[in-house]
Amino acid sequence: MDPLACLNDASRDQNRAIDLLDKAIKQAPENGGLYEQRSIFLQRNVMIAGKQELRGDLIAEMQTKENDGFRRALELSPRNVSPLWGAVYGLLDRHENRDALELAHTILLLQPDSSTAEAAYTMALAQAGRTDEAKGHLRFLLGRASRAELEALSHSFESMGELQVRGQIADAEKKRFKQDL
Repeated sequence: MDPLACLNDASRDQNRAIDLLDKAIKQAPENGGLYEQRSIFLQRNVMIAGKQELRGDLIAEMQTKENDGFRRALELSPRNVSPLWGAVYGLLDRHENRDALELAHTILLLQPDSSTAEAAYTMALAQAGRTDEAKGHLRFLLGRASRAELEALSHSFESMGELQVRGQIADAEKKRFKQDL
């Protein structure tokens, strides 16, 4: 199948999901989870739009709607930091590393004992080019992070050319999850 046709199909499906979530939000405007889910679909649409090389103003409008949805989800459910995660990963995907780093640091302050928060902050540090600082967080993470978090960390360090660190993460992953291999 033609790759562009696949993107068009994915975009159509995403838009259908967004339309359904818009209808649900009209029925339950106080439900923060609906805004969060809508923003996740908008985030995916932004990625698809980038691959389709749409006009920059259209992509910027989609990004604004995505961010507004995460913000609204937080307003309605301030104790739920899940919308923050979506925003951090969306920013990282768009290489808006400084904003992602600031938001990831906020999550870490809200959840200082969370390995997930620590992993997100470390990835944001690495993506922002602050690899020495990011390496300082690895000792804590290598023993606690999930397999998915370790894989994401590995990718972040690899993308910054830190192949030795990537190897350390892979070794830790093999030791911790050897029963799964």
